[in-house]
Amino acid sequence: MAHPVLKSISVASVVLLFMTAILFAQQRGQGGRGAAATPAPHHDPHDLSGIWLGRVVTSGLNDPAPVYTAAGKAAFDMNKPSFGPRAVVPALGNDPLGGANPVGIPRALINHATKIQFIQLPDKMVQLVEWNRFWREIFTDGRPLPEDPDLAWYGYSVGKWEGDEFVSSLVQL
Repeated sequence: MAHPVLKSISVASVVLLFMTAILFAQQRGQGGRGAAATPAPHHDPHDLSGIWLGRVVTSGLNDPAPVYTAAGKAAFDMNKPSFGPRAVVPALGNDPLGGANPVGIPRALINHATKIQFIQLPDKMVQLVEWNRFWREIFTDGRPLPEDPDLAWYGYSVGKWEGDEFVSSLVQL
């Protein structure tokens, strides 16, 4: 008779021990009994730092069809793309991909689902793009776009905050 009683006391002790451990673990995760919840960090809409997932834009670019100026229509007609309904063989086209060249901006940012990391510094924003391993600098120190910048695959960019939107301008693509 003593053996079943001892066994029951042992089981009850083990259960009580586990329950106590669970209770203390829950209180530790909540900061203890009666402690206020830790406030969430303040969100700064002017801080784009971090890794962002790009997305592929496959629809809506031609629906409805864009309206062109005469100069825009002439430039569009000179384009010989490697993809889409007007595609030509890459060797006969003028798509940068046909010559194994970088795709450029904005195509690299919107046509390829990839990770983009923003590094925000006091005088510039740096974009690191996983696809094709390239970077882009957007100067934010108030300088104007240069009149005659050196040629660069991704242009020369300046940017500024307009309210909560980061707006960048670029030249020399």
